[in-house]
Amino acid sequence: AMVFKYSPHAVFLYRPEEERAEVAMLAPYAESLTAKDGKPTIYVCRNFSCEAPTHQLEDALDRI
Repeated sequence: AMVFKYSPHAVFLYRPEEERAEVAMLAPYAESLTAKDGKPTIYVCRNFSCEAPTHQLEDALDRI
């Protein structure tokens, strides 16, 4: 099921491993945000600090 949430002040960044260098040029802070346990990983960050990463989309959306 598709999940939509209105978040006008949120920035979403998708960084596949094979495009790590290109994304790092645009968003250097994303360099340290890596996949955990070999799975796609979601980080929710605000005010220069990130919460614990999650693999669950619903969990991440609840934090936004």
